[in-house]
Amino acid sequence: MKNIWTILKKAIGKQRNKLNISSTFPINNKQVSEKSEITDSFNNYFSNIGIVTSQNVPKAKQTNMSYLNKSTGISVMANSTGMNYLYLSP
Repeated sequence: MKNIWTILKKAIGKQRNKLNISSTFPINNKQVSEKSEITDSFNNYFSNIGIVTSQNVPKAKQTNMSYLNKSTGISVMANSTGMNYLYLSP
C-alpha cells in the first residue's frame, strides 16, 4: 500500500523535496563553516544589496517631469481620516 502512495505522489508531483543545504559557504574567497559568520555575511549582503545596486545604475539624463505632458488642470484632494471614523463606519 505504501508503494502505491509513493507512486501516486510522484505522479502528481507531491514528493517531499529534501533540501541539501551546504554546511560551508564561500565568503571572501574562503570556505566558512561557522554559523554566526555565515549568518552575518548573509545579513550584510541582503542589507546592502539595494545600496550597492543603486550605485551601479547610471544617472538619468532626464527628470521624471520630462515624461509628463502638460498639466490637465484637474486635481484630487483627500481629507485626513482618524481612527474613530474608521471604527465607527458601518
